Amino acid sequence: MTTVKIQIKLIDGTETWIPAMAKEITLDKYVILHSGIFENLDNTELFEFYPGDIVKLNIKDFSDGSSSYIASELLQAGNFPDRNYREFMFLILVSRVRSTENVYVKYHNEIRKAKKERDLGIFIYPQISSFIDQLDLLNKGSC
Repeated sequence: MTTVKIQIKLIDGTETWIPAMAKEITLDKYVILHSGIFENLDNTELFEFYPGDIVKLNIKDFSDGSSSYIASELLQAGNFPDRNYREFMFLILVSRVRSTENVYVKYHNEIRKAKKERDLGIFIYPQISSFIDQLDLLNKGSC
């Protein structure tokens, strides 16, 4: 199967694109390969997709005139450490999740972890902290 260079969206205080490699597994399905860019991540580095994720690719034209394949849609989540936690934080930052009971139920463990890290003084983006507080109000602090 073919291996291609792709770009993955990253939030690290700003929104940017980071190169990675993906291997074609079937037509229009690619698995993101592990590389050094995914080592020693902290809460300030939130990728949209992670190694082991199976994704769909699209071509994106960038403002500098270049174009590249980008990971554009998650078809199946991999088992990258803290994958759900990182996904939850990323979705908050790009406003793809709303403060609802369903979100509270789906991400209950991730909410508890974020609150614990915040209480320990570990960096959490302010937008994530506010979102968690909203969920607490919605669910009366039961997390």
